[in-house]
Amino acid sequence: MLGLDGTPCSWLRAETAAGRLPNLAALFQDGSLVPLRSSLPAVSSTAWTTFFTGQDPGGHGIFGFMECRPDSHDLWFPNYRHVAAPAVWDLAARAGRRSVVLNLPGTYPAPAMHGVLVSGFVAPSLERSVHPPALLPRLQAMGYRIDVDAFTARGSFERLEADLFQTLATRWQAVRLLLEQEHWDLFVAVVTETDRLYHFLWNAMAEGDPRAVDLFRRFHAEVDRFVGWLAEALPDGTHLIIMSDHGFTTEHRDVHTNAWLRERGYLSFDHGASPGLGSIDPRSTVFSLDPGRFYVNRAGRRPRGGVPEREVAAVVERLVADLADLRDPDTGELVHAGVVLRDDAYHGPRAALGPDCCVRPKPGYELKGGAAAPSVFAPPAAGLGGMHTSDDAHLFVRGAVLRSGPLGLEDLAPTILELLEVEAPGLRGRSVLAASRTAVLR
Repeated sequence: MLGLDGTPCSWLRAETAAGRLPNLAALFQDGSLVPLRSSLPAVSSTAWTTFFTGQDPGGHGIFGFMECRPDSHDLWFPNYRHVAAPAVWDLAARAGRRSVVLNLPGTYPAPAMHGVLVSGFVAPSLERSVHPPALLPRLQAMGYRIDVDAFTARGSFERLEADLFQTLATRWQAVRLLLEQEHWDLFVAVVTETDRLYHFLWNAMAEGDPRAVDLFRRFHAEVDRFVGWLAEALPDGTHLIIMSDHGFTTEHRDVHTNAWLRERGYLSFDHGASPGLGSIDPRSTVFSLDPGRFYVNRAGRRPRGGVPEREVAAVVERLVADLADLRDPDTGELVHAGVVLRDDAYHGPRAALGPDCCVRPKPGYELKGGAAAPSVFAPPAAGLGGMHTSDDAHLFVRGAVLRSGPLGLEDLAPTILELLEVEAPGLRGRSVLAASRTAVLR
């Protein structure tokens, strides 16, 4: 399974049709390249966890990059230890299958598992990102990189350019090493450099900036070369899946949802305190987390919660009605693609921990949950230009006929397990293969 993080299906189709990605175009002749629905929200931590568990966040418990602690409004950063559902490689291991997993976001710190795992974003150090530890010196010797240096690259086109190519080169070198020296039944590798390029330069590329267009084409030519090499290097008869966790598009405006809640009277902070959820006024009824997640400030749930359970439904009803009129003041356009209630979005033992409602992202409007923003609308942050989409991820399965859609990230784990001939009842998703043996569990 090869992940091209953030790469949109529509963009891949256009680039292959234009003849700029010949290896991918040749592969796509042996199967169908189709759109894939991302998670809700469509952020990497949630999306990739949905991919590798076959569950939505109600089953695996990862609703976003940042969460409020269960007993307070203090923010914290969940990691792999907080995933509440088994990963596809754990399910495969029960049937004796061995896995190699490289650079998959959401897998830090590296767990003990039957095979090899090198954590991806967000991993603060390589030392705790490698299982088994004996692999660490070999990765260090090749100068392996977990990720590009986003802080440095944000201020320098040249630094971003060099970092992208160098990080991809070490990724390719690690894939080669593990393919050649490890026994595996399942091999997962993710290229996150695509997502980094898009976050910085998608807007510039879409506007026709010559340097951005040139970098997009040269970098994707190198990705295409890597894909061509990989397809040739795999043992005969290997099933090959290529996919992304979400799509990408142009960003026009940031939308700060907590600023909007303040304007509408849902949210306030202690008098004189710096704006932040840790200083939320207990009289507040709703707060928001990235991106587009809205939580009722329930009494009894957190020390500063003030909404009695009997009033929660009325607060949600009012919130949904107000969100239906969250519009761009310059154009009158609705800034999201619809509101989804928790019971419709999430299923499983962790669903009750999720937001009371979410808004689906709309191209052009990036939803932000920071508490200190002074206004609802702002231009994209300096140095950034591009945003995730939820309905334009891509999926390709070599040599396979796919069932009719819609297809989602939660469907990939059951697909992989079916190809490995491993039974795995109870997953939320179902195989994408036509005439699949797996049952529909929706």
